[in-house]
Amino acid sequence: MNLLKDIERKIRLAIRGRQKKRQFIDAVRDSARAHIGTQLINGQSRESQFIAAVRDVMEADIAIHVTGGLGDLIVVARFLRDFLQSIGGATFVILYNEPDIANMVFASVPGYRKSFHEIYFGDVKDSFRYAFTINQFFFVDRLDEAKSAFVRDHERHADIVSKVNHIAAKQEPVNRLKDNHPFLDGALGHYASFKGFGRSQFLHYLAGIDYGGDQLAIDYDAAAPERFGLVPGQYITVHNGYDDAMAGHRKRTTKVYPGWNNVIAILKRSGFNELSFVQIGTPKTSELIDSADVDLVGKTSLREAVALVANSAFHLDNEGGFVHVASAFGRRSCVVFGPTSVDYFGYRDNINIRPRECGDCWWVERTWMINCARGLDEPVCMSTHEPEAIAAEIMTALKWKVDKLRLIE
Repeated sequence: MNLLKDIERKIRLAIRGRQKKRQFIDAVRDSARAHIGTQLINGQSRESQFIAAVRDVMEADIAIHVTGGLGDLIVVARFLRDFLQSIGGATFVILYNEPDIANMVFASVPGYRKSFHEIYFGDVKDSFRYAFTINQFFFVDRLDEAKSAFVRDHERHADIVSKVNHIAAKQEPVNRLKDNHPFLDGALGHYASFKGFGRSQFLHYLAGIDYGGDQLAIDYDAAAPERFGLVPGQYITVHNGYDDAMAGHRKRTTKVYPGWNNVIAILKRSGFNELSFVQIGTPKTSELIDSADVDLVGKTSLREAVALVANSAFHLDNEGGFVHVASAFGRRSCVVFGPTSVDYFGYRDNINIRPRECGDCWWVERTWMINCARGLDEPVCMSTHEPEAIAAEIMTALKWKVDKLRLIE
């Protein structure tokens, strides 16, 4: 009886696998149709262009499955940019739970073809020569050891295998953390920091490759600042939301700083009136900041919000995705830290505000982002930050900008 049930289960999985492969191929075809619908024929038939566009995806060298949020996408995009450059280039597709966001982030990375929903990954990974899952760690899902008949492909294959082996060796001390991702990521943060690397460069350390820098040309809506009546470089973006995938029953999670309203009010009383404060975010996770000049919570698309951060003079936030966005465009941020690690997540050019008490407790419990791990009603790592001290740091950082605007006036 057990054998019969096992056979039935395998048949159901096989059918489901074929269905997902069929869905993936249909998604590729839809993508190709959309692509050629905006291209000139240039002497080629539409059919031949369609076939070429489908092949462009299906014959990509690598399938990459990315997990995590917006910040993780940006970190992985930088890593792939530098990893692929180190092997002389390769083509790849991304599988992620929100393909449109992945398209935005990876658009400028050489070799990028298209993003698809991650639901297809398990059933299509064997259609590619290489398949990896990348987040805080590097997982090998497929590595075809067969040698190519083409010398160039063989050389690149040897480079990829060498890099993957290097990653495996460097990752070996934290394999137990990797096998329990994300539940032991707090320990990973301590390990990476001890080695001298933060989130943005730890994957580079594993692969033994140079870091090509924070800047990354994320695709955004360039007309957004003007659409909302904002002048590039003359406003500060502020965000106090979080990844709603981590939300619990609370309106405010443990990593949200509740004092931005007071910080902005202090800045205004101190004469920082040349720069307007623009709040961005989603209504589901953001709390309205009364002292902000412009409320755009729930009024922008992600592409518009990215554009606003990219063209801002400065950015205020909790630790999260928009801080990575700001760094990608060379914008400084003031980031208030609490349960997450300053040493692991902080960018060196930013003002990273360390907790005055407690802090750095992420993933000590599975509910770390929903409830204070110490059982307190409000996490003291965030509630004890002094608005006056934060405002003073921001004023020092922005004094040159404000002085310049006053001279222009």
